[in-house]
Amino acid sequence: LERFECWRLGTDDLSGAGKYEEENTQQEERSFHAVHYTEMRLVFNSHLIHDGITSSRYLLFE
Repeated sequence: LERFECWRLGTDDLSGAGKYEEENTQQEERSFHAVHYTEMRLVFNSHLIHDGITSSRYLLFE
């Protein structure tokens, strides 16, 4: 959960973060498992690559 919180906070200053906030809220209503974190991270990493976020920024989510 700690890694998830860091990942979530890391999205606060990115465009489109609201989309992920909404998804995160839905996740928090259920018990949170590692596989959910992995799926969300993969979606978000794709978003980072698509939007051309710099490599140093991308590494924050590795």
